[in-house]
Amino acid sequence: DSIRVWLLRFMGGMLMLSYSTTTLFNHTMFVSDVAKPLITEGSDPAEIWRKSPTASKHSAANSGGWYVCFSLTVFAMTFLEPGCEKGLCKGFALSMLCWNCVWYAGMFNKG
Repeated sequence: DSIRVWLLRFMGGMLMLSYSTTTLFNHTMFVSDVAKPLITEGSDPAEIWRKSPTASKHSAANSGGWYVCFSLTVFAMTFLEPGCEKGLCKGFALSMLCWNCVWYAGMFNKG
């Protein structure tokens, strides 16, 4: 179980660091790193972000903030609630599975 705890701490910490950096300091990472498959060759992520509608920018920053909260919860619960690792692993896997369904449904018929 100690491997499971450290894996959750590592994943929660890395996701928290990555998304908090993107959300707070470098918004173009939403285009260059998070949505990399949607970038065409030769396009500039900063230009794409600049031309994006305000509602899209707000939605990206908002979802980044929620992901920071999710990863902070996963990270903190391993310290504050001993024995929750099994439930956190199941919840993490379930959230990733559900997100794939949402992502592919959103991308359906876009390309």
